[in-house]
Amino acid sequence: MADFVPGNIIQTPDFGRMAQGYVQQYRQEEAAKNQFLNEFDKKEGLYLEGYKPAVQESWNNVQSVMDMVAQDDTPENRRKLKEAYGEYSTVAGTAQFLSDGYRKNVSAYKADPAKFAIGSEEFLDISDDYRLRKRTRNEMLDEVNNPFSLQRSTKYDLLNPYDQSKQLVSDSQMKLPDFYNAEGQLNQGALRAYAERRARAQVNALPENIERAMVWGAPKEGYPEVKSIEDLQMITGLDQDLKDSFVDRYVDELTNNYMDLVAQQLKTEDKDSKDLLKLLPYESSRVAVPGVGDIEGIEFQAFAKPLSGTLKNAIGFGVDPMGRYLVEEVVEREVRSGRTEQKKKERVIREANPSEIAQITNTLSKDYGLTISEKSVSSQEDPLGIR
Repeated sequence: MADFVPGNIIQTPDFGRMAQGYVQQYRQEEAAKNQFLNEFDKKEGLYLEGYKPAVQESWNNVQSVMDMVAQDDTPENRRKLKEAYGEYSTVAGTAQFLSDGYRKNVSAYKADPAKFAIGSEEFLDISDDYRLRKRTRNEMLDEVNNPFSLQRSTKYDLLNPYDQSKQLVSDSQMKLPDFYNAEGQLNQGALRAYAERRARAQVNALPENIERAMVWGAPKEGYPEVKSIEDLQMITGLDQDLKDSFVDRYVDELTNNYMDLVAQQLKTEDKDSKDLLKLLPYESSRVAVPGVGDIEGIEFQAFAKPLSGTLKNAIGFGVDPMGRYLVEEVVEREVRSGRTEQKKKERVIREANPSEIAQITNTLSKDYGLTISEKSVSSQEDPLGIR
């Protein structure tokens, strides 16, 4: 008797699970569609008016293919949806890139119009035309190679080393007496090191100063004088070590001019000046000054006797690299410890007001035999140097 061989067992489909899967898939697609819409709504505000029609057209195509997939979910329709969304991403990304570039240029112009070679009326015409002009998809893609830009000015206000050296002497006038000995002889090495530090600090104070110092120093090293945007781009595109050498050349020239402006010899004090007071130099620690910012290592001069008025608590003064007068004073503050209040003395540095600066200069002239001129700290005997 032959063995009985059962036929193939037919598995009954789990129609319940299949239905649940279709519902879940539909929900995922609806969620993805809503996410696309939300992303578009967010990005729409990032586009310039002239780009919005092309972006909207690409998004309308995505929505149209989405409807096709909802009606007939086939691999071919899904491929079309993927292509449509890829096209939308390209157009939208290009529009956002160009819009961001436009905004950066407009922001730079509004921050400092002097750096550009166009006036305000021309700027408004150019920017409005670019912002409102309608583009097609292909025009936008071509525009990536030539994005919005504003022509920069070809005029450069170079940092003249001689003029800057005169200002540097004026700013450091309170420090200069420290470089002379009892016989009135100048310590040139110490002063030169100090002058070089101050000159470099002045150049590094602003990014514009570094660029202008570099432009000044480049021709001294055999490079062409900057007369156009192309010349500037060539200089700024050089190796950093080479650009640093241009700045070093400027700092060296500024230091030389500074040394030439300072008197090499002081006259010894006469009988009438024996009773003059003397400033005592000291270096302040790093502090935060309201309205000025963090300062560190500024040379201060201590008064030999107390001042009056608003400066009655002042113990010394100094000048920061930007030429601002700073006053250090001792103030009392109430400090609570438990239930008791105690007075605590603190040293505070602040910027002097114009009347206090006038009081300081008058005191220096009267009690210390020092006068503040445009060029240096000097007596009234020699207006060209320190005497």
